[in-house]
Parts: sequence; structure tokens; C-alpha cells
Amino acid sequence: MEQHEQKQAQVHPARLVLFTVLSAGFLLWVGFGEIQARVWIEGQLNLLDRRIAGMWTYFGRNLPELPAAGLISMLFWLSISFVVVGTIAGLWLILGTPDDDPHNESWEAIHAAHLTDETV
Repeated sequence: MEQHEQKQAQVHPARLVLFTVLSAGFLLWVGFGEIQARVWIEGQLNLLDRRIAGMWTYFGRNLPELPAAGLISMLFWLSISFVVVGTIAGLWLILGTPDDDPHNESWEAIHAAHLTDETV
């Protein structure tokens, strides 16, 4: 049984390579990628290409003037880092999930477990 648990704890090398490639691609996209910004100029909608990191920097530098400007700035950059780190962690969790599910979650198994549960 211990050997089976050890085998499940190991990450397949292909998943590790895929995680590395996807994470690096995401970080490159955040650092150098562009998105299309929709801006109203003189009553017309204009589509402008803007770098993601450039937009975050612009918004970080132009936060509202409040009494606790340092705290607001820290919260802004903390939330940006939370999005980036959370996306990479989500990739790791998705790619680290084993293909075979050790739990039998068929309707018959759920119904049988419900019938044998004496706490209900």
C-alpha cells in the first residue's frame, strides 16, 4: 500500500515539463504580451494594443489619492501578484491531479454508501 501511495505522490515527467512550459508561457505573456484596450476618444470607440505589464504599471502609478496611499498601492500590487501566483498554482494543481480516481463515485456507490451510513 505504501508503494502505491509513493507512486501517486510522484509527478509524471511529462506533466512537469508541461507545467514548466505553461508557467513560463504565462509569465512571458504577462511580461511582454498585449491585450486590446477599448478607449473612447471624441465619441468614437478606438481599439488600442497595450502591454499587460505596462497597463498594470500605469494603473499602479495612478491610483486614487487617498490618505493611506502606500497601503492602497501595496494592496494593488499584492492583488496583482495573487492573480499571477494563483494562476501558476492552479496550473500545478490541474496538471498534478492523478488520472485515475481512487474513489468510486458512481451513482450506485453513492447510493450504497448512503444506505449503509447509520448517522442519517
